[in-house]
Order: sequence, then structure tokens, then C-alpha cells
Amino acid sequence: MMRTSLRGTVFLSLVLITLIAQGCTLGSLVTRYEPLHPSTNDSVSVTVMAKRDAPSSFPALISKLELFVYEYQVACSGSGSVTAIRRAGGKWGDLAVKKYYWLPQAEIAEPVSLAAFPSASYVTYIARITDVLGRTRSESWSFAAGDWPCPSAPVPLWRNGPHNCRIDIAFVATQPYYVTPREMLKGLKTLIFDGYHQSNGIAPGRGYWQFYYASDRLTSFTVSGQKINGVQNAPPPGNRFHAVAAIHNDPPLKDYWDGNKLFTAPISNRGTAVHETAHVIFGLADEYDNATFPAFVPKSGIAGTQQPPPDHPNTFQDRPSCEAYNVNHSLPVSECQPIGNTGWYRSEAAARQCIMYNDGDANLPSFGPTCTKRTEWFYKEFFPAKGCSASVLDPSAVPESVTIFPN
Repeated sequence: MMRTSLRGTVFLSLVLITLIAQGCTLGSLVTRYEPLHPSTNDSVSVTVMAKRDAPSSFPALISKLELFVYEYQVACSGSGSVTAIRRAGGKWGDLAVKKYYWLPQAEIAEPVSLAAFPSASYVTYIARITDVLGRTRSESWSFAAGDWPCPSAPVPLWRNGPHNCRIDIAFVATQPYYVTPREMLKGLKTLIFDGYHQSNGIAPGRGYWQFYYASDRLTSFTVSGQKINGVQNAPPPGNRFHAVAAIHNDPPLKDYWDGNKLFTAPISNRGTAVHETAHVIFGLADEYDNATFPAFVPKSGIAGTQQPPPDHPNTFQDRPSCEAYNVNHSLPVSECQPIGNTGWYRSEAAARQCIMYNDGDANLPSFGPTCTKRTEWFYKEFFPAKGCSASVLDPSAVPESVTIFPN
């Protein structure tokens, strides 16, 4: 009788494990660190946020957290290349934390302290969670630490892959709002982690986005009334960056975009920064009445060679083409509306408040359905067609040399 009962218990356990495995996914994993570009020998903290995503009643809870650290030394060449080479005697695969949850967790938010780093450091970390079924999820990111030895090259704040498979954004500080570029970093932490990473048009492809800042210069504006109409001394985007953002601290100013890769944004206005970035990177047009840029923008920094008609535009040259798009994408035909007197049409009602209709200033409006189709095209079609993926490093196969900037 006891043997039969034991067999029954084992059988039920196997059934339960199978149901768990089939009925849920491992969930989300997101990390951030602070301070951005820590000074030489400053301590660094990485926060790991994870939660299980279980549609069934059998959640796969988190049972273990690990965070691996790898330390490089940065080297610059006269030709302009910047590389990072494994530092002799530095951390390499060291575990900053290995924590078991004896009571498995549905959600965690764990701060992890890293040791301070010397000058000319480039640090990579890999965060990995494991659930009670032994399944894992990881993400890996890199950042500069200590005095930056390559003044003509912007400093990597958040990086994980090669330029040709990523969206690279460079920030530059503007005077008189900042006396030194480093003064901008505290605000950039909020702008990146609570702005860009929280946007529904960016978060799904978060692994493709990289951020840098110029440590060697300050920009300045030319202003007419309350409108910025030019930027001086910004680093040229060239082939290194897909967008350059001149950051200031004067929200009442009307911001500027040069129609190509350069734009301005207040440090406190998450919505403005994401709106302007959406012009440059996704090629999305303005949807508000009497818009400055109501037409799809073919100069997008990533898909710049793509000419209209593009894949998934958010504005249309006439009502019939707008209505045809809405029919094909299950949007109400009645939502096609003229964009003021521009002659163009948006496919979503103003009430949806897409970020391209109203950037929200310090708030962060969502990308509407039409704009979201465009962002999804980037992550699911454009990048994969180039052979790119938002890959994650394996702790056992981290390269000992990394090219941050080629020649």
C-alpha cells in the first residue's frame, strides 16, 4: 500500500511539473546601474528586477540570482579606434552575488554592489535568474568606469553589441545649463532608465539600444524667441551614431530637430526626448495639427535608405491611402483625420494621444497602434533581416577583447 501511495505521489508530482512547464514562461528580467560613468574608484550598484510571468495557476517562481562581472582596460589608437582588453588581475567571471531563494519569489528587486574600478575601465556584467524548474534568463550590459582615456570618443554608458546591429544614441551637454559634461549624468540616468526603457515603443527592443555621452565638449544653441533653431559644436554623428541629442535644462524652449540625426531635448522631458528620437530612428512623422514634419521621414538613422512608401508609416498623403491602411490593420476607418492644414492624414484619432501627436513633455505617452507597428517592424523584421539579434553573453564565453569603436 505504501509503495502504491509513493508511486502515486511521484506520478502526481511529474504531472504538476509538466503543467508548470507548459503553463507559464520564465518572465521578465531588467537591470540598471548607478552612477552612470562612475569616477575612478567609485562604487557601483546594479539593480536586478525580475518577475515571473505565469498565465496559469502554476507559477514558475524565481529560485536563484547570479551576477557575473568582467573587467577590461580601455585602449585608444591614433586612428580613432577604441578597444577594451581583459585587464590583468581584474575581475573575470567573478560572482558579485549568488543568491538562493529558499522561499521562491514571484518578483525580485535586488541591489547588487560591485567593487570600485580603476581608471580606463570597461565593465561587463551578466545577470542571470533561475526558476524552480531550472530554466534561466539572462541579460548582459557594459559601461565605462573611471577616467576615460579617449577624449575624442564618446563614453559608453550602456552597451552590449556592435554598431551595425544596434541603435546608438549619443548625448552632448549644452551650456550654459551645464559647466561640465559629467553634470548631465544624473539626469541621463533618469532619462534612460525611466524614459527610454519605459516607453512601449522602445522596451520591447530594449536590447538593441545603446547610449553614450560626449565627455570632451559642450554645445550651445542659437535661439529665436523661445525656439531653438540651431546647435553648435555637437559631435558629428558620422558612422558611429544614429542620433545625437543636445541636452539642456530649459523645458519652455521649443526644441529643434535638423531633419537628419541631430535633435535637442530637455533633460527632464522624457516624452520630448523619445518623440524626437522616434523621428530620427524610426522615421515617424508628427501627427499634431500644423505639424512641422507631417511626412514620413526617409532619413531615419537606421533605415535611412528606405524611401516612401515605407513599411508601416504613421501618416498618409491622402484619405484613401489612410483608410486603406486602417482596413488592412483592423483600425477604424473613421479615425483617419487630417493633420491640420498640412494635407497629410493620421490614422489614429487624436484621443489616442500617441506620442507623435502629443509628446507629453515630462510625462511619457505611449506609441499608438500605428506607430507601434513601425517599431515592431524594426525589432522583428528589419534587424533580423540584417542578421542581427539582441544576443546575451554566456558567462563561460565572454570575449577577452572588445572593439568599442572601429577605426
